[in-house]
Amino acid sequence: VRLSDWSMDTKPNGSAKEIIYIDGGHHGNEYLGTALAYLTAKWYINAWSEGNEEAISVLQNTELHILIMLNPDGNDIDTRWNINQVDLNRNYDHYWNTCPTTQPGSSAFSESETMHDAEYMNAYVTDADLYVTMHTGVWIMLYPWGKWADQPPDWELFWSIRDEVHATVSDIPIQNANQGLYPNCGTSRDYGYGHMGFPTFTFETDDELYLCEYHNRDTLHPLLKTEWLGETPGFEESDWQNCDPVHLIMYLKSHGEGEILYNNLGHCRGHWDMTNLGVKYYPNVERCSWEIPQYHELLRRGIRWALGQQS
Repeated sequence: VRLSDWSMDTKPNGSAKEIIYIDGGHHGNEYLGTALAYLTAKWYINAWSEGNEEAISVLQNTELHILIMLNPDGNDIDTRWNINQVDLNRNYDHYWNTCPTTQPGSSAFSESETMHDAEYMNAYVTDADLYVTMHTGVWIMLYPWGKWADQPPDWELFWSIRDEVHATVSDIPIQNANQGLYPNCGTSRDYGYGHMGFPTFTFETDDELYLCEYHNRDTLHPLLKTEWLGETPGFEESDWQNCDPVHLIMYLKSHGEGEILYNNLGHCRGHWDMTNLGVKYYPNVERCSWEIPQYHELLRRGIRWALGQQS
Protein backbone atom coordinates (compact mmCIF):
# COMPACT_ATOMS: atom_id res chain seq x y z
CA VAL A 1 0.00 0.00 0.00
CA ARG A 2 1.37 3.44 -0.94
CA LEU A 3 -0.27 6.39 0.78
CA SER A 4 0.27 10.10 0.29
CA ASP A 5 -1.50 13.21 -0.94
CA TRP A 6 -0.76 12.46 -4.58
CA SER A 7 -2.09 15.87 -5.68
CA MET A 8 1.17 17.28 -4.31
CA ASP A 9 4.61 16.26 -5.56
CA THR A 10 6.34 17.95 -2.64
CA LYS A 11 5.58 19.18 0.85
CA PRO A 12 3.52 22.38 1.04
CA ASN A 13 6.78 24.31 1.57
CA GLY A 14 8.23 22.90 -1.66
CA SER A 15 10.76 20.51 -0.10
CA ALA A 16 10.83 16.76 -0.78
CA LYS A 17 8.37 14.57 1.10
CA GLU A 18 9.63 12.24 3.81
CA ILE A 19 9.58 8.56 2.85
CA ILE A 20 8.63 5.96 5.46
CA TYR A 21 8.66 2.22 4.84
CA ILE A 22 6.74 -0.12 7.17
CA ASP A 23 6.39 -3.87 6.91
CA GLY A 24 4.73 -6.63 8.93
CA GLY A 25 4.41 -10.37 8.97
CA HIS A 26 7.98 -11.63 8.49
CA HIS A 27 7.05 -14.35 10.97
CA GLY A 28 3.75 -15.96 10.09
CA ASN A 29 2.64 -16.61 13.67
CA GLU A 30 3.34 -13.07 14.89
CA TYR A 31 -0.15 -11.84 14.18
CA LEU A 32 0.13 -8.54 15.99
CA GLY A 33 3.05 -7.53 13.77
CA THR A 34 0.85 -8.06 10.72
CA ALA A 35 -2.11 -6.36 12.39
CA LEU A 36 -0.05 -3.29 13.30
CA ALA A 37 1.00 -2.77 9.67
CA TYR A 38 -2.59 -3.32 8.50
CA LEU A 39 -4.12 -1.02 11.10
CA THR A 40 -1.59 1.71 10.35
CA ALA A 41 -2.63 1.71 6.70
CA LYS A 42 -6.30 1.47 7.58
CA TRP A 43 -6.14 4.38 10.02
CA TYR A 44 -4.55 6.75 7.51
CA ILE A 45 -7.00 5.76 4.75
CA ASN A 46 -10.07 6.22 6.96
CA ALA A 47 -8.79 9.30 8.77
CA TRP A 48 -7.93 11.00 5.45
CA SER A 49 -11.46 10.40 4.15
CA GLU A 50 -12.89 11.79 7.41
CA GLY A 51 -10.84 14.98 7.18
CA ASN A 52 -8.64 14.22 10.17
CA GLU A 53 -6.09 17.03 10.41
CA GLU A 54 -3.24 14.81 11.62
CA ALA A 55 -3.71 12.32 8.78
CA ILE A 56 -3.95 15.10 6.19
CA SER A 57 -0.80 16.77 7.50
CA VAL A 58 1.17 13.51 7.53
CA LEU A 59 0.11 12.52 4.01
CA GLN A 60 0.81 15.99 2.62
CA ASN A 61 4.35 15.75 3.94
CA THR A 62 5.06 12.02 3.70
CA GLU A 63 4.94 9.01 1.43
CA LEU A 64 3.97 5.90 3.42
CA HIS A 65 4.92 2.56 1.88
CA ILE A 66 3.33 -0.28 3.89
CA LEU A 67 3.84 -3.98 3.24
CA ILE A 68 1.23 -5.63 5.43
CA MET A 69 2.23 -9.32 5.31
CA LEU A 70 5.51 -10.66 3.98
CA ASN A 71 4.91 -14.30 4.92
CA PRO A 72 1.35 -15.35 3.97
CA ASP A 73 2.19 -19.07 3.89
CA GLY A 74 3.55 -18.97 7.43
CA ASN A 75 0.47 -17.05 8.49
CA ASP A 76 -1.82 -19.68 6.95
CA ILE A 77 -0.19 -22.58 8.82
CA ASP A 78 0.63 -20.65 12.02
CA THR A 79 4.39 -20.97 11.92
CA ARG A 80 7.33 -18.60 12.23
CA TRP A 81 8.89 -19.76 8.98
CA ASN A 82 7.80 -19.61 5.36
CA ILE A 83 6.65 -22.57 3.28
CA ASN A 84 10.29 -23.66 2.82
CA GLN A 85 10.92 -23.74 6.58
CA VAL A 86 13.11 -20.62 6.42
CA ASP A 87 13.12 -17.79 8.95
CA LEU A 88 12.68 -14.85 6.60
CA ASN A 89 14.11 -12.41 9.10
CA ARG A 90 17.44 -14.23 9.00
CA ASN A 91 17.58 -14.41 5.20
CA TYR A 92 18.71 -10.88 4.28
CA ASP A 93 22.11 -10.09 2.84
CA HIS A 94 23.68 -8.46 5.85
CA TYR A 95 26.12 -10.77 7.66
CA TRP A 96 23.85 -13.64 6.68
CA ASN A 97 24.23 -16.76 8.81
CA THR A 98 27.02 -15.35 10.99
CA CYS A 99 25.09 -15.42 14.29
CA PRO A 100 23.71 -18.42 16.18
CA THR A 101 20.44 -18.76 14.33
CA THR A 102 17.80 -21.12 13.03
CA GLN A 103 16.66 -21.79 9.49
CA PRO A 104 18.43 -18.89 7.69
CA GLY A 105 17.96 -20.52 4.27
CA SER A 106 20.51 -21.87 1.83
CA SER A 107 21.91 -18.41 1.07
CA ALA A 108 21.09 -14.75 1.51
CA PHE A 109 17.89 -13.93 -0.38
CA SER A 110 17.28 -17.60 -1.17
CA GLU A 111 13.59 -16.92 -0.52
CA SER A 112 11.35 -15.06 -2.96
CA GLU A 113 9.75 -13.05 -0.13
CA THR A 114 12.98 -11.46 1.06
CA MET A 115 14.39 -11.10 -2.45
CA HIS A 116 11.36 -9.12 -3.62
CA ASP A 117 11.27 -7.09 -0.40
CA ALA A 118 14.87 -6.02 -1.03
CA GLU A 119 14.07 -5.31 -4.68
CA TYR A 120 11.25 -3.01 -3.57
CA MET A 121 13.55 -1.19 -1.16
CA ASN A 122 16.13 -0.67 -3.91
CA ALA A 123 13.54 0.45 -6.46
CA TYR A 124 11.06 2.60 -4.56
CA VAL A 125 12.36 3.65 -1.13
CA THR A 126 16.07 4.05 -1.76
CA ASP A 127 16.14 7.32 0.18
CA ALA A 128 13.75 6.36 2.97
CA ASP A 129 13.87 8.53 6.06
CA LEU A 130 12.64 5.72 8.32
CA TYR A 131 12.06 1.97 8.11
CA VAL A 132 10.01 0.17 10.78
CA THR A 133 9.49 -3.59 10.74
CA MET A 134 6.65 -4.91 12.95
CA HIS A 135 7.02 -8.05 15.07
CA THR A 136 5.53 -9.76 18.13
CA GLY A 137 7.46 -11.13 21.09
CA VAL A 138 8.43 -8.63 23.76
CA TRP A 139 7.59 -4.99 24.41
CA ILE A 140 10.62 -3.21 22.94
CA MET A 141 11.93 -1.17 20.02
CA LEU A 142 15.26 -2.30 18.59
CA TYR A 143 17.73 -0.41 16.44
CA PRO A 144 20.97 -1.75 14.83
CA TRP A 145 22.98 -3.71 15.31
CA GLY A 146 21.74 -7.26 15.84
CA LYS A 147 25.16 -8.78 15.18
CA TRP A 148 27.17 -6.52 17.50
CA ALA A 149 26.58 -5.02 20.91
CA ASP A 150 28.38 -1.88 19.68
CA GLN A 151 26.32 1.21 19.03
CA PRO A 152 25.81 2.07 15.32
CA PRO A 153 27.60 5.04 13.72
CA ASP A 154 24.41 7.11 13.95
CA TRP A 155 23.89 6.32 17.61
CA GLU A 156 23.14 9.97 18.43
CA LEU A 157 20.22 9.90 15.97
CA PHE A 158 18.82 6.70 17.45
CA TRP A 159 19.23 8.00 20.99
CA SER A 160 17.50 11.27 20.09
CA ILE A 161 14.56 9.29 18.66
CA ARG A 162 14.53 7.18 21.84
CA ASP A 163 14.42 10.31 24.01
CA GLU A 164 11.65 11.86 21.88
CA VAL A 165 9.53 8.69 22.08
CA HIS A 166 10.00 8.49 25.84
CA ALA A 167 9.12 12.16 26.31
CA THR A 168 6.04 12.26 24.09
CA VAL A 169 4.71 8.76 23.35
CA SER A 170 5.68 5.83 25.59
CA ASP A 171 8.28 4.50 28.01
CA ILE A 172 8.82 1.42 25.83
CA PRO A 173 12.44 0.18 26.10
CA ILE A 174 14.51 1.22 23.06
CA GLN A 175 17.88 -0.50 22.68
CA ASN A 176 20.53 -1.86 20.38
CA ALA A 177 19.06 -5.16 19.11
CA ASN A 178 22.00 -7.29 20.20
CA GLN A 179 21.77 -5.98 23.78
CA GLY A 180 18.00 -5.64 23.97
CA LEU A 181 17.10 -9.05 22.55
CA TYR A 182 19.86 -11.45 21.46
CA PRO A 183 22.44 -11.71 18.64
CA ASN A 184 20.57 -11.77 15.32
CA CYS A 185 22.02 -11.52 11.82
CA GLY A 186 20.56 -11.36 8.34
CA THR A 187 17.61 -9.26 9.52
CA SER A 188 15.65 -6.77 7.44
CA ARG A 189 16.40 -4.11 10.06
CA ASP A 190 20.17 -4.43 9.74
CA TYR A 191 19.92 -4.77 5.95
CA GLY A 192 17.89 -1.57 5.83
CA TYR A 193 20.47 0.30 7.88
CA GLY A 194 23.71 -1.41 6.91
CA HIS A 195 23.04 -1.75 3.17
CA MET A 196 20.39 0.85 2.34
CA GLY A 197 21.38 3.47 4.90
CA PHE A 198 17.93 3.95 6.45
CA PRO A 199 17.34 4.71 10.12
CA THR A 200 15.63 1.45 11.08
CA PHE A 201 13.71 0.02 14.02
CA THR A 202 12.16 -3.32 14.87
CA PHE A 203 8.95 -2.66 16.79
CA GLU A 204 8.08 -5.65 18.98
CA THR A 205 4.75 -5.73 20.73
CA ASP A 206 4.37 -8.13 23.56
CA ASP A 207 1.11 -9.99 24.07
CA GLU A 208 -1.98 -11.14 22.26
CA LEU A 209 -5.13 -10.31 24.19
CA TYR A 210 -7.87 -12.86 23.94
CA LEU A 211 -11.06 -11.26 22.66
CA CYS A 212 -13.93 -13.05 24.35
CA GLU A 213 -17.69 -13.21 24.30
CA TYR A 214 -18.96 -13.09 27.89
CA HIS A 215 -21.99 -14.88 29.28
CA ASN A 216 -23.97 -12.98 31.94
CA ARG A 217 -21.46 -10.16 31.79
CA ASP A 218 -23.38 -8.09 34.32
CA THR A 219 -22.54 -10.72 36.96
CA LEU A 220 -18.76 -10.36 36.44
CA HIS A 221 -16.59 -8.16 38.64
CA PRO A 222 -13.97 -6.38 36.43
CA LEU A 223 -10.50 -5.90 37.92
CA LEU A 224 -8.54 -4.90 34.83
CA LYS A 225 -9.84 -3.89 31.41
CA THR A 226 -8.91 -2.25 28.14
CA GLU A 227 -10.85 -0.58 25.33
CA TRP A 228 -10.47 -1.62 21.70
CA LEU A 229 -12.49 -1.88 18.50
CA GLY A 230 -11.14 -3.09 15.18
CA GLU A 231 -10.24 -6.10 13.09
CA THR A 232 -7.97 -9.08 13.70
CA PRO A 233 -6.82 -10.25 10.24
CA GLY A 234 -6.04 -13.94 9.95
CA PHE A 235 -8.46 -15.12 12.64
CA GLU A 236 -11.76 -16.89 12.05
CA GLU A 237 -13.61 -14.17 13.96
CA SER A 238 -11.88 -11.08 12.62
CA ASP A 239 -14.49 -8.32 12.86
CA TRP A 240 -14.64 -6.75 16.32
CA GLN A 241 -15.82 -3.32 15.23
CA ASN A 242 -19.43 -3.51 16.39
CA CYS A 243 -18.98 -5.09 19.82
CA ASP A 244 -18.67 -3.59 23.28
CA PRO A 245 -15.30 -1.77 23.17
CA VAL A 246 -14.53 -2.69 26.80
CA HIS A 247 -12.65 -6.00 27.04
CA LEU A 248 -12.01 -7.58 30.42
CA ILE A 249 -8.40 -8.58 31.15
CA MET A 250 -8.84 -9.75 34.76
CA TYR A 251 -12.19 -10.35 36.44
CA LEU A 252 -13.96 -12.32 39.14
CA LYS A 253 -16.89 -14.65 38.52
CA SER A 254 -19.04 -16.08 41.30
CA HIS A 255 -19.28 -19.85 41.36
CA GLY A 256 -21.25 -21.63 44.06
CA GLU A 257 -20.05 -20.31 47.40
CA GLY A 258 -16.78 -18.99 45.97
CA GLU A 259 -15.30 -17.03 43.09
CA ILE A 260 -13.00 -17.72 40.15
CA LEU A 261 -10.29 -15.26 39.11
CA TYR A 262 -9.78 -15.02 35.35
CA ASN A 263 -6.71 -13.49 33.69
CA ASN A 264 -6.44 -13.58 29.90
CA LEU A 265 -2.85 -12.35 29.72
CA GLY A 266 0.13 -14.70 29.61
CA HIS A 267 0.18 -15.85 25.99
CA CYS A 268 3.36 -17.90 25.60
CA ARG A 269 4.44 -20.31 22.92
CA GLY A 270 7.25 -22.80 22.46
CA HIS A 271 7.93 -26.14 20.84
CA TRP A 272 5.86 -28.21 23.28
CA ASP A 273 2.90 -25.80 23.10
CA MET A 274 2.45 -26.20 19.36
CA THR A 275 0.17 -28.51 17.48
CA ASN A 276 1.86 -30.69 14.87
CA LEU A 277 2.30 -28.40 11.87
CA GLY A 278 4.95 -30.48 10.18
CA VAL A 279 7.72 -28.45 11.80
CA LYS A 280 10.37 -30.57 13.50
CA TYR A 281 11.33 -27.99 16.06
CA TYR A 282 10.04 -24.60 17.19
CA PRO A 283 13.27 -23.03 18.45
CA ASN A 284 12.36 -19.67 19.95
CA VAL A 285 10.11 -19.63 22.99
CA GLU A 286 7.94 -16.51 22.81
CA ARG A 287 7.44 -15.51 26.44
CA CYS A 288 5.58 -12.28 25.74
CA SER A 289 4.18 -10.85 28.97
CA TRP A 290 6.14 -13.39 31.06
CA GLU A 291 9.16 -11.14 30.48
CA ILE A 292 7.41 -8.16 32.07
CA PRO A 293 7.60 -7.54 35.84
CA GLN A 294 4.09 -6.11 35.94
CA TYR A 295 2.67 -9.44 34.75
CA HIS A 296 4.47 -11.28 37.53
CA GLU A 297 2.97 -8.81 40.00
CA LEU A 298 -0.53 -9.57 38.68
CA LEU A 299 0.14 -13.28 39.23
CA ARG A 300 1.39 -12.66 42.79
CA ARG A 301 -1.70 -10.60 43.59
CA GLY A 302 -3.94 -13.34 42.21
CA ILE A 303 -2.21 -15.98 44.34
CA ARG A 304 -2.45 -13.81 47.46
CA TRP A 305 -6.16 -13.28 46.76
CA ALA A 306 -6.71 -17.03 46.37
CA LEU A 307 -4.98 -17.62 49.71
CA GLY A 308 -7.27 -15.12 51.39
CA GLN A 309 -4.51 -12.55 51.82
CA GLN A 310 -4.68 -8.90 50.90
CA SER A 311 -3.95 -8.55 47.16
